[in-house]
Parts: sequence; structure tokens; C-alpha cells
Amino acid sequence: LIFMENIETHPDFNLTNKSFEEEKNLNTNNGYWTMFLNIHKTISKNRCPVCEELLDQKGIRETKSSIDHFRPKSGEGTDPGYPFMEYEENNYIIMCQSCNNDYKKSFFPLEDNSPRAITKEGIVDEKPLLIDLRKEDPLDFFELVFSDKFLPYPILELKRKKTILKSSSDYNRIKETIKLFGLGNCHKVVDNKNMTCRHILLNTHYNNFIDLASAIKMKKDFTPILDANPELIAYGFFRFLINEQFEIHN
Repeated sequence: LIFMENIETHPDFNLTNKSFEEEKNLNTNNGYWTMFLNIHKTISKNRCPVCEELLDQKGIRETKSSIDHFRPKSGEGTDPGYPFMEYEENNYIIMCQSCNNDYKKSFFPLEDNSPRAITKEGIVDEKPLLIDLRKEDPLDFFELVFSDKFLPYPILELKRKKTILKSSSDYNRIKETIKLFGLGNCHKVVDNKNMTCRHILLNTHYNNFIDLASAIKMKKDFTPILDANPELIAYGFFRFLINEQFEIHN
């Protein structure tokens, strides 16, 4: 998971936002939120901030990048969604096509006792069950687990940070975020609209990071690993490892 807090500090943000507001005032209704795409890609270092897959890989449909609405402009079934948030810049976040279209879709779960907002002003009273990567640091909620116990291959998955109590509202938010995007609880059958844990993707992450994680755990010099694989620093996973928020289960 990649913390996307610095979008507004991008050198092109102010000019792009000005153009965005001008288009919004013209009411052209043409999906012009895509003008923020390159800014988001720069902040995420060209990775999906949710699953950390490299974006826009040639010939791979699932990695095509798009700007997603954190609160969906239209909902699932009878849920009206959030049409009043369609043209709000702070409601946008980049995702790969798989995270956006196959997993998140138009779902936006709330706590059972939370009213669903019908205006922008009502959002402050909502209790979303998804972590907002533009406003909330994933280091405050998650840890990584490297495990070779799950067949058919080892995986790197997300789990709750130990300091988060099961009785807290954050526990439910962590659980729902992991479930919705298929990024953990891989020893269970994940009921996620017929989607399951993303074993292949999580196996790739395991293979990329297990040597670095092992070196950090053993207090060994890991600079040779980074010298040979400098792209690892671009991942959000790297922050978890440096902060030693991970476990290795053999």
C-alpha cells in the first residue's frame, strides 16, 4: 500500500487543478478527472497504490491505470452512490484496472450504524470501511506477513497491525479493505463477489521482497540487495520493511 498524501505538492497540481475547475464550471461532463492521471502516477512511482502492481505494462490489460472515485459516482444495485462527488478532486485516486474494475467496482461499504451521505456536507458523518490512502498512512493500520504455508506457492499478504485492537472501528476497516481487494486472509475462502485472494500477485511480491525482509530480520547489511534491485525502494512495502512491520512465517 502506498501513501498518496503528497498529491497537492506536485509542481503541476495547481495549474492542473485550475484547468479542472474551469472545465467543471463549463459543465462539459466528459470525465476530465483524467487530467490528474500523470500527477497520481508520479506520486505513486507508477505503481497502483493498492496492490503495488506496476502500472501500464505493455499488453497487460489489468495493469492499465485509471483515476478511480474513492466514493463511487454511482453505486451497486439500488445504492445511488455519490453523484455529488463525481467532480471533486479530493475524491480521486489512481488504481490499476484490476483493483478498480474487478475488485472495488462501485462498492463503498460503511459501518452498520453509519448514515450514507446524500450531500458533500454529510460526508463528515459517514464511517467508511475502507482506508483512504490519500489521507491515511497504511503504516498506521497494516503489517506484512511473508508465508510459505499456503499452497501452491508462498505469498506476501497484509494483516492487521498488532496495536489495533479487535474491539476498535479500525479493526473492521482493515478487515474490509483487505477483503475487498483480495490482499490477505489467504488461508480462508474470501467471499468477495466471486473473487478470491490474489495468490499470483502476492507470490510475485513475496519473491521480490523475501531476501530483503530476511536480511532486515537477521540484522544483516541489505545494501547489496538494494544495489541489485533499486526498484524495491519505490514500493510502499519498502516502508513496512524499514519500519520492521512484518513477520516471516516458515
